[in-house]
Amino acid sequence: MKPVAYNLSKRFDKRGNTMDKTMMSIADYARTRRISQTAVRKQIARYEEELKEHIFATNRRRMLDDVAISFLDSHRMSRDIIIEQADEVVRQELEESKKKIELMNEKMMKLYEAIVTLQQENRELIASSTKSSLLLEMKTEESESLKSQMEEAKKEAESYQKTVFGLYRKMKK
Repeated sequence: MKPVAYNLSKRFDKRGNTMDKTMMSIADYARTRRISQTAVRKQIARYEEELKEHIFATNRRRMLDDVAISFLDSHRMSRDIIIEQADEVVRQELEESKKKIELMNEKMMKLYEAIVTLQQENRELIASSTKSSLLLEMKTEESESLKSQMEEAKKEAESYQKTVFGLYRKMKK
């Protein structure tokens, strides 16, 4: 975090005497308190009447004097109770969200296990299908081979002629 730049400027009171005051910009105040500049501006707007003599503009920057700083700090501290109550609500919502996430993770794991099971079944079916395809291909080839052997046997059987005595004799072509 960058060091805060405090500006020492000369101011004059109602009598014309110089007063040295420590001044801080809104941006520096917000950074040191770890809050947003918008939150500081809203707080200043809320307490505008009380702070109007303690906020000064120099070089187009609004500067807070030490009175304004202590005033904003004290009024900011009193609002912590509301923030803690809001934190409790947020904490409860966070716990509910964690439970929902846990349930979703359990469902996701069950779905993942189902996917793994289905993938395994798919691989088994593919292997079975491949095996069946190979068997079908082999049987088809075997069937074609038997058909061609049957055709050859049929042609050869046609080349034989029955003789008078009931025997068969091969005919010459």
